[in-house]
Amino acid sequence: IGRGTARFKADVRTVTVKGLVEKEVQADEAVWTLSLRRASDDLKDAHAKISADREAVLAFLQKQGFKDAEIVRQPTRTIDKLAREYRQQQGTDRFRYVVTTSIVVRTPNIAQVQKSLGATEELLKAGVVLDGEGGAANPRYGVSKLNELRPQLLAAGTKKARAIAPQFP
Repeated sequence: IGRGTARFKADVRTVTVKGLVEKEVQADEAVWTLSLRRASDDLKDAHAKISADREAVLAFLQKQGFKDAEIVRQPTRTIDKLAREYRQQQGTDRFRYVVTTSIVVRTPNIAQVQKSLGATEELLKAGVVLDGEGGAANPRYGVSKLNELRPQLLAAGTKKARAIAPQFP
């Protein structure tokens, strides 16, 4: 029993070594969401304004050289503040209706997105206000070929782990 306990304790003395590998990779896809918001006391007025804003953004994106297949129109959402259960006290809200929508650009042309970001001032001059709540106006960049990089990264991580492992007695 004593030898079994000693052997059991010896088996527990193991160390797991992991190798960390980082590699900078150029993004090959950008997703840019342009959110729009309008408010009014008249629902038709709010929808007319948001429709005009959407058309201005679509014209801007086409002028910047984005293809129709890269541009996706999101549905329009309407909030009636008087219809809410937990609304603020009467008279504190300036407008009754808030109408929001967004346009999403998904493209592999990263340079085109970055160039267009700087040109969004044109929209502001035209009276279109981009709703950037939570940083949504900033594009997200991604790598779609991560599975092709995975074997290289795993091999490099394993190599580093094996190099570090002999340092443990």
